[in-house]
Amino acid sequence: MAVKRGDIDNFPNLKPISNQGNERLRLKMVDFDAEILRMNSEALGCTNRMVGELEKINEEGVMTLAALENQDEQLDKLEENLHQINDDISAVKNDIKKMERCCCFNLLCLPLKRFRRNKDKDMKERIVASSIVVNHRSSNRKGRDGAYIPRLTDDAVENEIEDNLRQVDETLNSIKHLAVDINVQLSIQEPKLDRIRDLMENSDLAMGGANERVKRLLSE
Repeated sequence: MAVKRGDIDNFPNLKPISNQGNERLRLKMVDFDAEILRMNSEALGCTNRMVGELEKINEEGVMTLAALENQDEQLDKLEENLHQINDDISAVKNDIKKMERCCCFNLLCLPLKRFRRNKDKDMKERIVASSIVVNHRSSNRKGRDGAYIPRLTDDAVENEIEDNLRQVDETLNSIKHLAVDINVQLSIQEPKLDRIRDLMENSDLAMGGANERVKRLLSE
């Protein structure tokens, strides 16, 4: 069947218009670039906030550890003083016992007080605890090329994001080390607090008993 010339002219043009196709492709590329820039901007804001929050946590951890170390020194002094008080009370009780044996000559039999100092067996805990070596595994979040993020635009924004993530990783490691040190300090101080409580109870009981015995001697 023959096709007339007029019919051919009425057929639609099925060939793609190169200018329109290139324009659409260019617009899509522009849209992708704008989306990448928007996402990078949001990522930069997030990493900036992460850096600020982690630095604040790290500073609080440093202050907490410093306070615990100072408290540990104060507990050592308090425990030492309580040991001395208990030693003094023991010496007084020995004197009272001798006075009770010779109540008629209590003034002549009163011996000179000899203060003895017990060695603190528990002081080794701090030395042992301070010599413990804790191996910390650094968090490895980098890619094979050593970068924290894949580069799309390789511009200043991505450089800043990379720096922020590196700082986040370092601060997280610092916080992890602080947490280990704080746990060690708490483990050291817990038995010290128990010993101090026992020393205070013993000194109260011993002092009460000594007072009663002195009252009986004076009444005689």
